[in-house]
Amino acid sequence: MSEKIKSFPNYFEALNEEGKILFTEHVKFFNRQLRDREIEAKNAGPNIDIAGSLTKSVYSFTDNYITDYLKKDEETAKKISCKKGCSFCCYLHVDITSAEADILAEHVTEKHHVEQFMKQSNHNIENWKDLPYQDRKCAFLVDGECSVYEDRPMSCRKYLVINDPEKCNTEVEIQTTEGFGLMSVEAILISTVLKYQSGAMSKMIYHALVKRIKNGEQRSIKSSDTGEAKGAAQE
Repeated sequence: MSEKIKSFPNYFEALNEEGKILFTEHVKFFNRQLRDREIEAKNAGPNIDIAGSLTKSVYSFTDNYITDYLKKDEETAKKISCKKGCSFCCYLHVDITSAEADILAEHVTEKHHVEQFMKQSNHNIENWKDLPYQDRKCAFLVDGECSVYEDRPMSCRKYLVINDPEKCNTEVEIQTTEGFGLMSVEAILISTVLKYQSGAMSKMIYHALVKRIKNGEQRSIKSSDTGEAKGAAQE
């Protein structure tokens, strides 16, 4: 048993034999991905983004895992109500990793992105409902669709709803939803492999923007907007 598997004794030992085999294969997959990213970094020099590359590999794994699972479980697949144009979940509080923030910061090109994140920067999951409903909207939601869909964070891709989508509408009240998502062991494994700092999306993206500004990479936002973002990120 590898060291990474040993770090999940309560979960691993509770699995049946088929689950243990599957979990072990996932550990091997992530170890291979991490090794490949380290090799890339060694060959490409200090400018390679290991965290971003590994994060996107995990995204691909997650999408493929859910797709493959639903092919085997047609009944669950038929019940999934998530579809293009449904955006209730885009008004929820979302935590992301620093690596995910770096990826998303590349998409912050409009003044309204910064303004929306600033409105959200002083709210966490406990007081998120205190924000007016429209201020809870993800800055990347445009005309009811995700404008960063391919780069959406793990929180936005690992769960699918199988009930009436109206139950996801938090403008009225928070309701209990039913859904399909990654098994807890996969989610825990992903979180462990991606050992990066994490926090509320607005805060994490502000920090990423500050880093990009300091590195001269954030050229698409006017100085007044970047100044606001920098101040908010340092709070």
